[in-house]
Amino acid sequence: MFFCILNQLSGTKSNVIICEESDHDFGHVSTGKPLVHCFKLKNIGRKPVSILKVAPGCRSCIEIIDYQKTPIQPGMIGDVILALLIENQTGEFKNSAIVKTDASDNAYLLLKLYALIDE
Repeated sequence: MFFCILNQLSGTKSNVIICEESDHDFGHVSTGKPLVHCFKLKNIGRKPVSILKVAPGCRSCIEIIDYQKTPIQPGMIGDVILALLIENQTGEFKNSAIVKTDASDNAYLLLKLYALIDE
């Protein structure tokens, strides 16, 4: 009986996705070309998870380079590639993007990029 209850409880989280690293710090950089980072999203559930949309926090600061268009299968990893646009910027610079998925738990993931831009 205990096994059946445990099995039913675990079934409520059948499609779950996590971000292995939701914050990325580029450190000290010089102003100029965009800084590109690939975030890894892992499906830790038992059903496929789809990325429905990736929305930048600020369209003039974050560019969405690419993201996984096909469902991420259980145990597999999907990529979200973002660029932090730092041209003509100085000092501490940060921005984010929101990833919307069809996961039953944590359907929205916040991905953050940071840089300290030298003059």
